[in-house]
This record gives sequence, structure tokens and C-alpha cells, in this order.
Amino acid sequence: MARSDSRLPAKDFIKAQCLRVVMKQGVGVDNIDLTAAKKRGFPVHNTPAPNSKSVAELSMALTMALTRRVSEIDRAVRGGATVIRSQTFSTSMYGKTVGVVGMENIEKIVAQKWIGAFDCSVVAYDPFVSPDAWSVLDHTQCPDVE
Repeated sequence: MARSDSRLPAKDFIKAQCLRVVMKQGVGVDNIDLTAAKKRGFPVHNTPAPNSKSVAELSMALTMALTRRVSEIDRAVRGGATVIRSQTFSTSMYGKTVGVVGMENIEKIVAQKWIGAFDCSVVAYDPFVSPDAWSVLDHTQCPDVE
């Protein structure tokens, strides 16, 4: 079982005597030398869905931290500055238009959360999905990322 911070280079596959399969927790397998695994006959699998909701929530949390300038205000307060709310420009996300690049599992969850929690409009782009990819989700699919 490998995680994102694990590295499985070719030298590890050469040493592996009892290995039968490699399971990567999460989506990507870029930390695994797939050529070496295949050469030694070790199948490599991943688990793309279990963390999707957590990743979507983190995406939203980071977006809100940016729009509300959380880090900047925190640094100012910790530095002894007086922060006057009316003089602090931040943006509410309620009713805004949110752009989503990619229209796979995590991006769909993010879009659903923005729509449901903040009544946002969603503009999405993904050159690899069909026009009806999110047929049950109110959104605008754009032909290009711009």
C-alpha cells in the first residue's frame, strides 16, 4: 500500500521478492515507477474516490481563505495591527460565479457544494469530457479555459 508521500522507484521493485500487487491510496500513481512494476509483473492499482469529498472541502476552504484574506488579516493581528473590518476588503462568495477547471469526480463535488452552500453559478471547462458530463448539475460548460 503506497501513499502520496511514498516513492516506489525501480530499485525497490528489483528488491521485492514477495510483492504481488501495489495499491496506491488516492488517484495519481506518479510516485510509482510504472515501467519497473510492469517489467517485474506487479499490477498497480489506485483508489480514486475515497478522499474526493475531503479534497473538495479543502478546495473550498482554501478559496474562501483567499477571498476573505484570512492569512493576511491573521498576520496583521498577530503583528499587533488594529484591523478595522470596514477597511478590510474581502469578498463574499455568496451568489458569485465560480470557475471549475476539470469536470471529473472531485470537481463535480466542488461545483455541487458551491451551488448548494453559496448559491453560486458554475462555469466549467474540461476538454476531455462530453457536453452532457454534468447533465444533472446546473452549470455552463465552456469551450476553452479562457
